Amino acid sequence: MNKELSRVEKYGRGRNRRPKKEQKEQKQQAAKVEAYADVYTDTVPLTEEEAAGGEVYVSRAELFPSRRIRVSKWFMNFLSTLFVLITAALLWWGIEGAPPLHVIMSSLSDKP
Repeated sequence: MNKELSRVEKYGRGRNRRPKKEQKEQKQQAAKVEAYADVYTDTVPLTEEEAAGGEVYVSRAELFPSRRIRVSKWFMNFLSTLFVLITAALLWWGIEGAPPLHVIMSSLSDKP
């Protein structure tokens, strides 16, 4: 064999170079907790364990807030606005553009 290293000796095994999925998830979770720790410690008093240097555990609901409330508020605002617009349009049509009531009633009775 040559004096050069074999591929395995030179580069190592491919599987060992890539981090495992669990390790990636742990790193991502740790980064999220660190990013949130500043806000969390400013608003919530620390427990004895956290003050002594223990890990800060944040609930999943605080890390990933739900969009359900925001979407519900948007939907209710949309419905309220739509109701006001339709009511205003019908009032305007009733005052300005609608034919007299006797014309509407006569046209309904003429049809077979």
